Amino acid sequence: MSDSTQPEFSHPIPVERLSDTGTLLKLSANETERKALAKRLDIPAINFLNAEVRLKPESKGRKVMVDADVTAQVIQTCVVTLEPIENNLHTTTKVRFGNDSRSFQGDEIEIWAEDEDPPDPIVDGIIDVGEIVTEQLALALDPFPRSPDVEFEVPKGMDNSDDEAVKKPHPFAVLEKLKSKLEDNT
Repeated sequence: MSDSTQPEFSHPIPVERLSDTGTLLKLSANETERKALAKRLDIPAINFLNAEVRLKPESKGRKVMVDADVTAQVIQTCVVTLEPIENNLHTTTKVRFGNDSRSFQGDEIEIWAEDEDPPDPIVDGIIDVGEIVTEQLALALDPFPRSPDVEFEVPKGMDNSDDEAVKKPHPFAVLEKLKSKLEDNT
């Protein structure tokens, strides 16, 4: 990678070394990687992180289809009680990588709704499958984790039932009354 900082769970794979029939990788984050990823994702801990990643060259090696199956157990903080809770996660993804052959003129890019999404770029002939796994883990995290047996109760004084908006009649209430009157007259 050309970037001076290396990701916490980096697994760079040179595209030129991929088998024509595909390559299967089984990844498992070690303790140091899990701690660094938990810090990056702003969660208390990652108990385990495993992934099966399949890389299959396409278009005579110009594109690579990556299928990832990610499983993890993470510790998150309950948004109601602030207690730690354990979440088991499972997610899958398919990502196409390649060097897009479309030529761009100037700063303008023309995009059509029917077009397939352009592939993610292959940087310096390498695909970092660890970053794909990390991205999927981040997307699978519950943004508002809550303990299964906890219900949120609005504190007294914070209840909106006294608000003017709650007291106002529904905008179609007047029409409902008119409809009732019309029906009574017939």
